[in-house]
Amino acid sequence: KAADYVLASAAAFPFMKSYKIGESAFVDGGYSDNMPVKMAIEAGADDIVVVNIGKNPGAKFGEADNVSFKYISSKKPLNDVFGGMLMFDGDISRGNIRQGELDAYKAYDLLDGYYYAFKKYEKYKIAPFEPYCAKKFDAIFSGLPSAGRIERGGRESVLNFLRGYDDRPFEFNSNVLYCAETAGDIFGINTREEYTVASFDKLINENATALITEEYGTKIDELTEKLDKGLSLDLLKMVANNFDKKFLLAYTLKILLGDRIEYSDKRRLWLIADIMPQVFCAALYCCASILNAKEHGKETQDEDSNS
Repeated sequence: KAADYVLASAAAFPFMKSYKIGESAFVDGGYSDNMPVKMAIEAGADDIVVVNIGKNPGAKFGEADNVSFKYISSKKPLNDVFGGMLMFDGDISRGNIRQGELDAYKAYDLLDGYYYAFKKYEKYKIAPFEPYCAKKFDAIFSGLPSAGRIERGGRESVLNFLRGYDDRPFEFNSNVLYCAETAGDIFGINTREEYTVASFDKLINENATALITEEYGTKIDELTEKLDKGLSLDLLKMVANNFDKKFLLAYTLKILLGDRIEYSDKRRLWLIADIMPQVFCAALYCCASILNAKEHGKETQDEDSNS
């Protein structure tokens, strides 16, 4: 009767009517517990794989002695639209299956990454971008006890954001990889592909280069005026939410790429870092990607001229 119970599990009342097995009518068990781990433990299971396809990827399911858990979830909702559970679309289903496959590989340490999936050990190849990120970060934030409130707030907001990266936020330059993944998320790069650092950086570089060559009319001046107005952080967040994240990334990136960052620009960066640390971190990696590409391009030209 396995097929019957699978169909009964899909009976999401009231959208779908209950499913009858024998004399009993069944509805989706998710109404009681969407991840019935406790029930599995009580039934004697000692090796449990929990797959969370809900909208709360960080849901807790408890722990138990002598029970092995493996938790698989997507860091992004699989179908984040109203009524998505009733959308029976083959392309969406195939995409979700592919996402689940990559998330399972990551759960079993066969792939690396947070939002994105990288071939195993590729994360170590992010190291060449770290000096560029560190140099820019240190040029903007002094880290001194005497730093002002706005600077301290921006710095702490960025560090808190980076701490949210899995459970080893500052190991193996993973904070730089998180910045890269955050940029990829803002650019809308496909999460259902398997990447190397080189292939992912190429996409980031292409998107970032295109972004800073766009014309933004009066939007640059408008945002600068708002940042310089002395508004509260709550009001600035409301202002920032009226702008597209790609534009905010472009604005931040243009400042970061400057040869000399004046105090007024630093202050704007501190505010952006405080209210939207994900945008600041994404721009930081984009800056590193562009500078690294320029440096390697220069090295290639020097090698060609010497040969």
